Amino acid sequence: MSEGTGAVVASIAAGVLAIIGTVIGIYVGRRQTTDQALVEHGQWLRGQRLEAYTSLFTAWDTAINDLRVFQNVTYDSANEFFDEHGSPDDGTDIVTVTEQTTQEAWERLRPYIERAELLGPGPVQMATVGLHEAHEGVRTRLLEQARSAENRWVLWNEELRKVAVARSKFHAEASKVLQTPPAPKGVR
Repeated sequence: MSEGTGAVVASIAAGVLAIIGTVIGIYVGRRQTTDQALVEHGQWLRGQRLEAYTSLFTAWDTAINDLRVFQNVTYDSANEFFDEHGSPDDGTDIVTVTEQTTQEAWERLRPYIERAELLGPGPVQMATVGLHEAHEGVRTRLLEQARSAENRWVLWNEELRKVAVARSKFHAEASKVLQTPPAPKGVR
């Protein structure tokens, strides 16, 4: 091989290596930018989830407390309740008032549950289903008591236990999500 041919081969090799180096640099640069964008999105999503989850806890505790107060005030004596607070439309019975009260509680709570469900992830979505079911159980129990002449408050306490369990499950799942730091795909 002559010196001229060697110089040409060396030039070609240098050119190929330069192109390979440039391609690798572009790939690494893009990868770094993509990873940074994924982490930033993860941080934003984590903030949204924190806000949604804490808002849901506040709304949940308020709704359940309101239903407990309603149960304590209303069912001690329905007649005393109507004498003290009046009937919303001068003839509404305790069943109708219970339906209205529980529906209003759900309407105030639903947007918070739906937002937490939308932000997920899957285990949190399942825990929001548990919250909905627990609320429905309390609502059902209040309506059954309103329709019944006999005292069934032992069953009420069981529903309150289910409410506490559903809240604990949601708390556990939300904590796991919030304690996991954002990271690029493939890194955990």
